[in-house]
Amino acid sequence: MSRGSRALAAALVSVLSVTAFTPVLFADAYDAAIARAIAAKEKAVDSNDPAQWEEALRLFTEADAIRATKDSKYELASAAVRLKEDDIAFEAFEAAIALGIAGKAKEKAQVFLKAHEGLVGRLDVKGPAGAELFVGARRRGTLPRPTLVVFAGAAKVRATHNGQTVEQVVTIKEGATASVDLGPAFVTKPAAPASASAAPSAAPTAKEEGSPTVPLSDTGGAARTLGWSLVVGGGIVTIAGGAGLIVSTRGISDGRASLDSHCITRRTDDPDQCFLPRDGLKTEAQQDNNNIRTWKAVRTAALVTGGVGIMIMSVGIVRLLTAPTPPRASAWVPRVDVGVGYVGLSGVF
Repeated sequence: MSRGSRALAAALVSVLSVTAFTPVLFADAYDAAIARAIAAKEKAVDSNDPAQWEEALRLFTEADAIRATKDSKYELASAAVRLKEDDIAFEAFEAAIALGIAGKAKEKAQVFLKAHEGLVGRLDVKGPAGAELFVGARRRGTLPRPTLVVFAGAAKVRATHNGQTVEQVVTIKEGATASVDLGPAFVTKPAAPASASAAPSAAPTAKEEGSPTVPLSDTGGAARTLGWSLVVGGGIVTIAGGAGLIVSTRGISDGRASLDSHCITRRTDDPDQCFLPRDGLKTEAQQDNNNIRTWKAVRTAALVTGGVGIMIMSVGIVRLLTAPTPPRASAWVPRVDVGVGYVGLSGVF
């Protein structure tokens, strides 16, 4: 195998590996979010920069909002510990244990909880659904949400909703639960009265035009979009795996033919490796050995890539088959027209 062929084989291994596993991240929003958060955590570990840890905590919080898992809770808690946000860490460690985290991670969480249980209390906040909730300067999610773990003492609770902000200072005792209802403080804005002299709309509404009212709901569009993306992405991965398989198979075949001309006896445990080379051809036989090994590695990567591609396509097909079917706005109704000297078929919607 020439230097160019070896470079091609190495490049194929790299491309097949990246092609095989990149779409898996995009296949699930949670997986993509947790991957970004872990990458940010690694940067924070290397730099030990508080700003990097803030970014890691933000990304782990986003991943946890998509889907709360024992891993997202544990990583969120670990990032909060680095920033001395022990109330957030306490809440996340508790949740991680409840979700089934085990081993040394569970032991670490239990040690932290025991050491900090006398420093925190709990806060039950009520308010309008969708309001953003803050305790001090830290955002703690949106309402409604489960009871918060907060430091004991006075805490400034703030909620924002529809352009309004409501604040209240609440005192929390160690080990106790305090409650606060911010809902009554939000002012309900009255609807603007209809004006008789208001200018008429320039464009007629859908109702005026006789169009049916379409509910503003997702009728499976997101599932179908993801399904087609997975089918297309999986197809590309499968094609890449197939191309790699063809190229590697040819490379192995060429390597074996070359080995026949350079080798007298092959190894019994591996016929693709030379045991006794011909006189003066030891270097060439060894090169054949290396070439065949390289192309076998490419073939393995191609098989794995093709398998991953087929798996991704299968998930996409399942998404497409299970996506809700959007309702039809109208249906074609056949009509037979009979007249003097003719019979016609037409239809209306």
